[in-house]
Amino acid sequence: RRDAVLYCPNPDGKTWDVILHYAPQYGGPNSFRICDMGTGEVTEIETDRYYNVHIPKSVVGPDGKLYISILGKPHIKVEICVYDPATNTLELNAFDMPDDMRGETHPLVLGWDGMLYAMGGHADRSVTACQVDWRTGRVTFYGPMGPSHKPQGCWAYYGGVDDRYIYIASGKVPWYLVAYDRNRHLRDTSGNDPAGRGGKRPPRALRLHGCRIQSGGDRRCPNRVLVVQRQGHSEKGRQGVATVAGA
Repeated sequence: RRDAVLYCPNPDGKTWDVILHYAPQYGGPNSFRICDMGTGEVTEIETDRYYNVHIPKSVVGPDGKLYISILGKPHIKVEICVYDPATNTLELNAFDMPDDMRGETHPLVLGWDGMLYAMGGHADRSVTACQVDWRTGRVTFYGPMGPSHKPQGCWAYYGGVDDRYIYIASGKVPWYLVAYDRNRHLRDTSGNDPAGRGGKRPPRALRLHGCRIQSGGDRRCPNRVLVVQRQGHSEKGRQGVATVAGA
């Protein structure tokens, strides 16, 4: 069956490559058909079992290559493949990804800094993320983020980044919005202050789409994260209550 369709612009800036993925079952074996709309060439690529391309996420990097997030062996950990439109080739497992980054949903986005940010579920059933430098291959793993969903599973459904935070929708039972402060992570690990904030902590209170944000500690989640949980409802509608951990 056809499981995914991906697109990558060609170096000519006018045409696209269309990547079709087929698999008889989850985990492959996988068949890719790459249709180069510029030359009319069709390239076939086959893989063994244990590469799960179900629900792949992709992003075009600054180098013009397509970076694709899939699940690989041995325990469906997140892997990143690289498609080069100049040569119509696909490289599997292009980076040394963390063993503790897993999950059926695994967003992949391009940051304002030109880095790749891969996200997924952590082994402790919270969400997690890592920064991937596509130029050097260096991977920076941020570890578990936010509360654990134990005993339920964890899905990192949607993600995004800005110049400071990594945002992940953490679900499904319950739902959280997790915001991870990358600047504080760098201060904690290197002693540097990349934002030039003189060690100042993030704001103690925020407001997101009408949700009430409360400042204070939370034993369920580590420092460096803002957790927004949707809970309860009233006659006036739903109300979200959140905690700024470590503020």
